[in-house]
Order: sequence, then C-alpha cells, then structure tokens
Amino acid sequence: MRVAIEIKYLSGSLDGLKQAIVQSIFYQVRYRFVMSVFVIAEKYKDTDLKGANEEEKDLEEIFQDLNIDMNIFSHIVPAFSPGPNIK
Repeated sequence: MRVAIEIKYLSGSLDGLKQAIVQSIFYQVRYRFVMSVFVIAEKYKDTDLKGANEEEKDLEEIFQDLNIDMNIFSHIVPAFSPGPNIK
C-alpha cells in the first residue's frame, strides 16, 4: 500500500492551504491514500477557533469531499495551545 503525507506549516498566509490541497490531489494520482497535515501558526488562532466551533463549514465540506471521493485525509493542528475545552 502506498501512502503520501503532505505537511504544510501555515504562517505567512492561508494560501498555503490551497497549495497543499492541490498538491494532495496530485499525490492521489500516484498514491492510494494521502494524509494532509496543516500546522497553523498562532496568528491564525481565530480561524482555528472558528473551525473548532464548526463555523468553517465550507472548508469542512471540502475536506469531507476529498476524504470520500479521493482518499485524501486532512488534519489541522495548531502550533500553539488553543486553550481549555477546545476540541
């Protein structure tokens, strides 16, 4: 089984998110499964908290579609402590 892993640190802009998604789609052509890990810098803490509170539905649906249709699994990881009671 062939697996590709894409890790992207998002610090300068969130354009890296789009680039990593496209890169993951390219990987999917050669690999059966692709794991995309997005590490988010603290300057995007508000965006991360919106995602944790299910306020980023569009992005969530894109990740879900990539998972179901293309075996691309995405995970967002904060590079900071998000605080108590944050999933």
